[in-house]
Amino acid sequence: MEIYGKINTKMREAIHFFASELLTPQLKKHIIIKLKFTRKLPVCGFTEVDGYNSKGQPREFTLEINHGMSEKQTLKTLAHELEHLRQYAYGEIDERGTMWLSRKMDHDSVPYHKRPWEIEAFKAEERLYRKWLQMKNS
Repeated sequence: MEIYGKINTKMREAIHFFASELLTPQLKKHIIIKLKFTRKLPVCGFTEVDGYNSKGQPREFTLEINHGMSEKQTLKTLAHELEHLRQYAYGEIDERGTMWLSRKMDHDSVPYHKRPWEIEAFKAEERLYRKWLQMKNS
């Protein structure tokens, strides 16, 4: 996995840890992440697909993270956004939010916290953050 962007060692370690929990080693080798910290981002984070492999599968991503958060919230947001990266990489969701697990979905008609990909991402952020803390404290 390649990570580009201005990032400290702890955040880089966390991204690798979260990705190792979410992706197969083979898939992880083919992922490229451009990380951007933005001061005026109106949400905690956002994941965008930037590029595809020869089979049309998403493999290059931008993770945009709100710069004004605590370290804890930043780590949880990174875990959340990496879950979205996983969802894109495995084809569980499309970029427009119109397909989820091969079913048509109108994301505009479903409240944010009730969207199935967000429910998964919020669960993943809690689970991954707890595992990260356990690993760092052991």
